[in-house]
Parts: sequence; C-alpha cells; structure tokens
Amino acid sequence: NAFINELRKAPQERSRPGYYSDGIYMTSPYLKNIAGERAKQFEEAYITKYQEEPLSYEATYYDAAIMALHVIETTPASNPTLSLTERRAQVKQGLEQLTSPAESVKGVTGNL
Repeated sequence: NAFINELRKAPQERSRPGYYSDGIYMTSPYLKNIAGERAKQFEEAYITKYQEEPLSYEATYYDAAIMALHVIETTPASNPTLSLTERRAQVKQGLEQLTSPAESVKGVTGNL
C-alpha cells in the first residue's frame, strides 16, 4: 500500500490513475495465506517469540538457516582434524550439490 500511495503523489498518476502502476507485478517467496503447514507453524512460533507477524524476508532468512543446518548435519566430516576453513568449504560444496527438486530441503517458503 505504501508503494501505491507514494505513486499517487506523482502528477502523472493523479491525472491518469495507473500511469506508473499499470502492469506492475510483485513477487514474494512467502505468501502466508497460501503457504502450507510448515509456514503456519513458523508463523505461530515467530509470533510467540517476537509478538509480531513475520515478513517474507524473515521467512527466507529462516529457510537459509534451515538449509545451512541441513547441509552441516548431512555432510560428514571426512577427517576430524579439518580446519574451520576446510569444514566451511565442505559445507559450501554441500550447498552447491542441492541442484534438483529431489535433493531439495523443505522450508517455510517451499522446497529449497
């Protein structure tokens, strides 16, 4: 709403509504009204903890953490003496291997 309200201040938009806004589409990775059960659980937990509803970027940050934890937990350290830099390289490689729906991680915003 704030975006459209700002557009309405422009003379062109006032003289011809839709001058700037016609044809604008917005995407969002998190639409709580059509999201699944995982999203509902995430939202309830978020509200309980922060006393406010999460926005789409909070959901995507959460999903990024879920994905990183998944890779950390499922990428065995091939050598217990690996340095932190080497372990991080392993995690990066694990993330790079998630390239198909079959390998995806289930997140709040869908399959990652």
